[in-house]
Amino acid sequence: MVKRLSLIGFIGLLFLTSCSSGPKEIDWGKNACEFCKMTLMDHRFGAQIINKHGKSYIFDDIICLSGFIDAATLSSESIKCIYLIDFNGSGFIRADESVIIKSESIRSPMSSHLASVRAKNDFTTSPGDNILKFEDLFPGMELKCQ
Repeated sequence: MVKRLSLIGFIGLLFLTSCSSGPKEIDWGKNACEFCKMTLMDHRFGAQIINKHGKSYIFDDIICLSGFIDAATLSSESIKCIYLIDFNGSGFIRADESVIIKSESIRSPMSSHLASVRAKNDFTTSPGDNILKFEDLFPGMELKCQ
């Protein structure tokens, strides 16, 4: 009986961890961008869509994420959450909680000159730089992150 309960507990734990709705770990140097198919190499850039079934779509640049969404590869209703990599190295940020900087000084993988940070003060801007929010790039898209 105890073995059976342990097995049931283990299966339940396995099910819960496999259905995690947060961003999946990127295997740098191995994972390829869903849009441009380039290998993710630069730890300062990247994005990830999690659909409502928990499937992860990984991108090497915010512009690839944008292209993927514009191509309607997934319906906006099926997108649960979008995460962006923090340019300063602190991991993933929910896209709707990030600040997106467009600056010629940013050398992103696809030359979009876009990077995400947690707060406006986390990046020293120069004249001509633009500070954007998720809503500016994806108007009307509503995320259902938990």
